[in-house]
Amino acid sequence: RQMLNYSSEARDVRIFNRKISEADTVSRVFCHYIKNEVLAQQAELRLLETKAPTELQDDILNVVARNERMYAYLNNARKIFKQEKAAPERILLKALLEEALESVQKVDRAAVELIMDPEPVYILGDRYQLLSVLTSLIKNAYEAPRVRKPFRLRIQVSRQWKYVCIAIANNGQRIARKDRKKVFEPFYSTKPSTSNWGLGLSLCKNIVILHHGKIMLTEEQAHNEIMTVFNIILPAHESETDEGDKE
Repeated sequence: RQMLNYSSEARDVRIFNRKISEADTVSRVFCHYIKNEVLAQQAELRLLETKAPTELQDDILNVVARNERMYAYLNNARKIFKQEKAAPERILLKALLEEALESVQKVDRAAVELIMDPEPVYILGDRYQLLSVLTSLIKNAYEAPRVRKPFRLRIQVSRQWKYVCIAIANNGQRIARKDRKKVFEPFYSTKPSTSNWGLGLSLCKNIVILHHGKIMLTEEQAHNEIMTVFNIILPAHESETDEGDKE
């Protein structure tokens, strides 16, 4: 049974990698076109800025800033789809989670429950990429249609042998079982296509795979309600204290 599970898992990874490769071709053309359009808009906006009345200056600068963020996002998407090697560093997981929460809570200050062991937990990886994964998953939780009140967001970190499990759960609208694997596919989205490219969760999965981890979507019962849970499993990096104990 273990051999069958491994074979099935390896097949799923191969299928996902093939889809990422296909998405790389699409994203390369797509990003090239959009980036050229953004650069053209930026040039026109800078010219307009010199001619526009004072009361329109702030609006023009806001559009310029939004274009710059889009350009940066497109660059980041291209890097991740190309599966560039991460620049690993030792990261304190609690600090990374708090930073991700802070960046999202500026938009929505729903109650959050963060559950961690008192002992510090470290992981090894590219800080920027892992932060983007956590931020994206937390943001997705906040944006889930709210069919229950009060809205609950729970982030639980547990140490399981040589691995760390990060469970990000919310009690928003449930995701149908048939869609739970599809949500990680490139360009698939349950949100309106006009406002979402369907890249967020596929990028998250690709980053997690690059860090030798796994990401899964499940459900669980809590507080007499069903919670949607994204589980991220990453290799733990031993703290200096643990390393010292071994010596």
